[in-house]
Amino acid sequence: PERDRCLGSLSTRYQRAGQETGRRWEQLLDEVSTRTSRTGSKHAILFGGGGVGKTCLWASLQSSGRNQTVPAASPVRFAYSELDASDSDDGRHVLGVWLASDGSQAVKTCMRSARAQESLGDTVLLLCVDLSEPWRLSSALVDGIRTASESIKDCTNIEELGQLQEKHRRRLLSSRHVKENDSCESRVENLIENLPLPDGVLSQSSEFSQLFPELQAMDLNIGVPLVVVGCKCDVIDTIPADDVLMMQYILRTFCLGFGLSLTFTSSKTLCNISRIKNLLNSMLWNVKSDISPQLIDRSSIFIPSGTDNKQAIGILCDLPPSKSCSSLFVRNTTREAEDKSKDLFHADDKQLLEELNDILSRETSHGKPPSSIAKSSHSKDTPSSRVAKVQEEDKESPATEDLRSKVSQGQVNDQVLTDYFASLLQKPPPSTDRKKTSKAMKENKGIPQ
Repeated sequence: PERDRCLGSLSTRYQRAGQETGRRWEQLLDEVSTRTSRTGSKHAILFGGGGVGKTCLWASLQSSGRNQTVPAASPVRFAYSELDASDSDDGRHVLGVWLASDGSQAVKTCMRSARAQESLGDTVLLLCVDLSEPWRLSSALVDGIRTASESIKDCTNIEELGQLQEKHRRRLLSSRHVKENDSCESRVENLIENLPLPDGVLSQSSEFSQLFPELQAMDLNIGVPLVVVGCKCDVIDTIPADDVLMMQYILRTFCLGFGLSLTFTSSKTLCNISRIKNLLNSMLWNVKSDISPQLIDRSSIFIPSGTDNKQAIGILCDLPPSKSCSSLFVRNTTREAEDKSKDLFHADDKQLLEELNDILSRETSHGKPPSSIAKSSHSKDTPSSRVAKVQEEDKESPATEDLRSKVSQGQVNDQVLTDYFASLLQKPPPSTDRKKTSKAMKENKGIPQ
């Protein structure tokens, strides 16, 4: 009977715990369903590598800091943003904003959630890249566009993907040439024959192929509108001007090839945050708002899709021949690392000599001149001569050779120098005969003790 009572108590507890967990999940799903219904099935999905600034951008786009529905540790987070709208009853459009953590699985989860409400045609992707690290720009763009393309293909079938690609192609053309009431056949004929896309748009130009050889076999029409967001633009002024122009050249060539929009932003200064909201409003609700390109200020670039061209990009800088995007910034960072290593070596070498000079001075003040000074007692006892003699003596010291090798490898720290100087102080004292000889020589030369 006692065992039955214990089992019954445990069973009751598990049932209550299960009911409580179920109620929590129901509340969470109801909250998400309520808020996604308020968005009118329009979604924006933010994704990118770790530490690029996508979480700060996600927070900047929110209407309120208290509208999050999932914990911060979740791989997928949801909030909403209110966009100004004159065609709405309450004067606003509500947009669902998803944040996908690192990895393609989180992006696919967000897309499936967005597709469950409607089609992916009412979704905009925002690929976040870090402007403060130009040498990672190539991998961020290539990995990001591959993740987006694979996720779209996994969430759609062939027919739906074709429709999305056609819609994306029409979006890049002038709206006055293509009417909504045109039949499908006449519209396709006009697009192919009378309205070809500009050079380099949804096609691999020679510059694109040189910069991104990894994407030569990829279809550049991914079907879903995408905005490349360069985060941390507040550090642009600290980057060399040539590197900034090269970054802009790479980003604009990439966006032109895929038919994407480009914008620089900073969550610290809120640069272009309002323009991003206007762009989303225009892309998802066809609202006429201020989305004109901004190219004057290099730290606040804003280029909607379909407004850039090869000629404007070509005047930025000269692309080095046979250089891919992944190798353009390697030389600069390698040179900086070499300069820092050389400066560190010279600084450590100078510090080492100063320390040795200090040790020599202390040993001389205690009446213990080193052997090199005793052997060459006829030379002047100056600090520079002592340093030169120590350098010559150190060539025959294994401890000094080991220290030199560590200095050249950049492995010098306080402990290494402490051990080295301790080994110098542990040298055996001079013999009595040597002291007498040194004393006699000083007396003969009239040097006071």
